Amino acid sequence: MKATIKDIARIASVSTATVSRVINNVPDGVGPELRNRILEIIQEVGYRPNLLAKSIITKKSFTIGLMATDVMSPFLEQVFKGINECIRADGYNLILCNSDRDSDYVSQVETLIARGIDGIILIGFFREQSVQLTDVLGDIPVVVFDYIPKHRELMQINTNNRQLAYELTNTLIDAGHRRIGVITGPLRYDTVQERLKGYKRALKDRNITWDERIITEGSFSIESGYTSFGGLIGQSNISALFCFNDLMAYGVYEYCREHNIVIPRDLSVVGFDDLPYSRLLTPPLTTASQPRYRLGFEGAKLLLEKINDTSIPPQKKILSGKVVIRDSVHILPN
Repeated sequence: MKATIKDIARIASVSTATVSRVINNVPDGVGPELRNRILEIIQEVGYRPNLLAKSIITKKSFTIGLMATDVMSPFLEQVFKGINECIRADGYNLILCNSDRDSDYVSQVETLIARGIDGIILIGFFREQSVQLTDVLGDIPVVVFDYIPKHRELMQINTNNRQLAYELTNTLIDAGHRRIGVITGPLRYDTVQERLKGYKRALKDRNITWDERIITEGSFSIESGYTSFGGLIGQSNISALFCFNDLMAYGVYEYCREHNIVIPRDLSVVGFDDLPYSRLLTPPLTTASQPRYRLGFEGAKLLLEKINDTSIPPQKKILSGKVVIRDSVHILPN
């Protein structure tokens, strides 16, 4: 038979109100020793709360929606883990939606809202979708990853993309490189624009004229790294390449291997994200490490705070990443 709050109260010799305070994480009225004893009993009897009844009382579904453009991205694995561990600690569940086409994004957000979610996390939508999303979202609590909205003040979390791109570009310049090609991600992402600004600022600060002919747009995939570099290398004399994510750098490595271009002797390469396989490449990839788990956890924490108190003003949280120097950069002779 399924255990109830009354069963737990009887075993612990306390009132059902005391058990309810522990289950709902109410800080007042229960000492730490008693709280721990009740939690142990809850675990022993296998108690599971009745979420439907709880929803009726609190007027919450205890469900959070997550909308992403590519849920299979290896970058997002740790982000999702951070989100899930944060919200589960507060008794929430996650509904995950994927949209790999522009036309699906807004309609799937509408579907999530129709499910009665308490809040939503948005990852990777394009700038032109923000006007539609503003109308669709209404007053629902929202946290946005990897985007700086132009049409509404929302909770935001991101990494210091511009600064990391600046530091990576300077790493190449310090190694003697002046012709530094770039494979960007989709230019409609504000995150991509931030990285491009960091690259350009580094060149300007070092009195190097940037050349738009050695900047090409990719799509953050291995395949786009391969094809973009194939088009770039034929019309430029670059000595270094900045890929705006590690996956595109993997594509460049593949192209170089097939065309007898030796990294870093013939071409220095840097990436962005520090995915697990980047240190296992030959040579290991110099890249920018983003705190992916913390992005997820802290972003979810912002959302829960907004759900619990809608009067909290919008916040923009920027987390610090770091440049990881490995062996994919060749130091040119003076």
